[in-house]
Amino acid sequence: MNINIISESKDEIIFTLEGADHTVLNLLKDELYAVDGVLAASYNVTHPLVKIPKVIVKTNGKVNPRDAIKSAIQSAKKKLSDFKKQVGKLS
Repeated sequence: MNINIISESKDEIIFTLEGADHTVLNLLKDELYAVDGVLAASYNVTHPLVKIPKVIVKTNGKVNPRDAIKSAIQSAKKKLSDFKKQVGKLS
């Protein structure tokens, strides 16, 4: 996946995430909403055949949008790791 920053300020970042699908984008969005200080997290896929979604993250200014994204990714990684362990117990 390639990330391209479109715009960035102290309380907002807009970027494209080439190659990401709805599964990854919804996971990221949901985890972003769990980060304290994130006011909005959304994505838009302008055309289903051109898979270059645009992601928008807006914060209250007390948390840097990049830090919010990093925190959301760490949380997702932990949840996925826990899920993987639980699935492993099924075998």
